Amino acid sequence: MNSSEKFSSPLISFFIGIGLIFIIFLLYLIGTELYKVHSLEKIFQEEEEELSRQKSKNVILEEEGMIRSTAEYLDRFAKENNDKIKPGEVVIIVPPEASPTPDIFPKNSTVSFSKYQSVREQWKNVFFGKK
Repeated sequence: MNSSEKFSSPLISFFIGIGLIFIIFLLYLIGTELYKVHSLEKIFQEEEEELSRQKSKNVILEEEGMIRSTAEYLDRFAKENNDKIKPGEVVIIVPPEASPTPDIFPKNSTVSFSKYQSVREQWKNVFFGKK
């Protein structure tokens, strides 16, 4: 071996080492960029799904808004919530039933629904019977 081959051999191995380090660094950079792109695509997909959900909610709300803007709905809402009636209409108030229906509680039931019992006593009677 002559002196020029000995000198070039360590120099070549140095440049090969530097080249390998550079390639590894480039692979690292590419990997991190691919990870960032994948993360952004995932976020983008989630946002698109949220957008489609919001669009469907908007369609439902628009339909509900169109229903609420009708005269029939406004009239019913005013009657139910504000106790407003049109001139000439008669209000009929139907009282709630005072006792439960016989189909649900037969006559031989041990359950007592007295007005003077507390709710706790009534539940006690339902589960444990009269004492």
